[in-house]
Order: sequence, then C-alpha cells, then structure tokens
Amino acid sequence: MVRYKNNYLQAVGNIADNDSVHLQKDTVNYANGQFYQLDKLINYSPRNTMGGSSEGWNQGSLVSFVQDYLDKSDKTLFKTYWDTCLVEIEGSINTSAFYTVLIPTNQRMQEAIDAGYLPTIEEVNANLNGELIKAVAFINAHLIIGEVYPDDGLDRIFPGNYASYKTTTSHKITEAKLDLVLAKSYVNISKGADRNQLTFKAADIEAGSNVLVYGRGSTQGTQQVIRGLNNSNVMGPRAVLHSLDGFVCFEINQTLLSN
Repeated sequence: MVRYKNNYLQAVGNIADNDSVHLQKDTVNYANGQFYQLDKLINYSPRNTMGGSSEGWNQGSLVSFVQDYLDKSDKTLFKTYWDTCLVEIEGSINTSAFYTVLIPTNQRMQEAIDAGYLPTIEEVNANLNGELIKAVAFINAHLIIGEVYPDDGLDRIFPGNYASYKTTTSHKITEAKLDLVLAKSYVNISKGADRNQLTFKAADIEAGSNVLVYGRGSTQGTQQVIRGLNNSNVMGPRAVLHSLDGFVCFEINQTLLSN
C-alpha cells in the first residue's frame, strides 16, 4: 500500500523516515503502458539504520505497529483489552502475513460489552480462563488476515476488483459438540452505497440449514470505516489500520448445543 500526491509517493517506510520518492514521467511512449523514473527505492516497511548488519533489515512487527497507534489514540477501551490480552494475541499472529486491523471506537466497544459479547475488563482480570478467552477471541476477530484493504473511496474492493468479498479473521472457533475444531471465522467486506466506505460485517458459519455460529456486530453503528486523519488508512508493516463504527464478533448457537 502506498500514497501518492503531486508526483511524490510514500510507502510506510518512507512515512516513518519522513521521506518521499519523486516520480518523473518517462518521455518515451511504450506499447505496454506509461513508465516512471524514481529518484530512489520505495521503502515498504520501516527499517533500522544498521545497514551493515542483518538486524538493519528487520521490518517492524504488527504488534508494535498496533501498540504504537493505540498509545496515541482515543480508542482507550480497545487499548485496555489489547494490553490485557497481548500475550495470547501475539502468539496467534502470522509474521509473514498481511493484515487489515479494525479498531472499534469506545462507544462501539461499550455496546459490545452491554450486549454480552465482550466481558468487562474486571471480569477478564478476575477469570483468566473463560473470560480471558472470550476477550482474546473478540480482539482476534478484528485482525483481518491475508490482505491489506485500503479505504480508497472507489466503488470496488482492491486488491481483486470485487463488489464484495469474504475473508478470514485471526479468530479460530472450537466447539466439539458442533464438530468445530479451529474453524475459520469470516467477515464480509463491502462498500457503503453513499461514499463507498469500507464496511466489515461478521459472517455466519453454517452447515446445511443450520447456523452453527452467528456473526455479530453493532446495531447502533454503521459497521463502516471512520474516515479522517489517524482514523483510516493508517499504514504499517504488511498492514493497514482503520477505526470502525462497529465491532466484529462471533456467537455459538446455544440452541444447537442444548439439542
């Protein structure tokens, strides 16, 4: 993911270094498209400044990227849960994968707590087994794995040029009574009809005519990315981060468990 303006281009490494790459349009007309000359290499990930050692080429981690964002943001409720669940979350992250990270607002986090989808932080701290597992599941559901999805204002979803797309989260679901063992969870991605804002909604997990797991979200928010500085398209190593007017979580169908 890069950003471009007035013949200057930046990837996340250039942004971190307060640097940019200048593009000069080539004067030759080629049959297979327009070419540009760059005055330096694009830096896609923040680098340390020790070019003479292998450590100098290690890119930043997803955990550090999200932590740095939360330390400076107003998403204090998400940060509280992130900090509490950090050890478990870090263990589930694939360091070679791409991620789209969703950060619900304080209002939407409170809605999830009030609806019973997320235990209070006091309950998590008092029960580091069951309630902590629920909190970790909630946080992992907001880590979309596999692609970097920018909120670009276009009417299609890129990469891929889709009208809508279904992709996986980092949350895995296990429920032996429903024959679910580390089952993948999914979100449906679409664009809002008004301003083409990215929309993320948890998808049900079905088997035949039965819904095994319900995809849950906000009934008060839009489930859309919140646009604006430090809210959307925050670029990181192999990742992009968006604030979300909603939340993503999954609920086992308790009716099937009682049958």
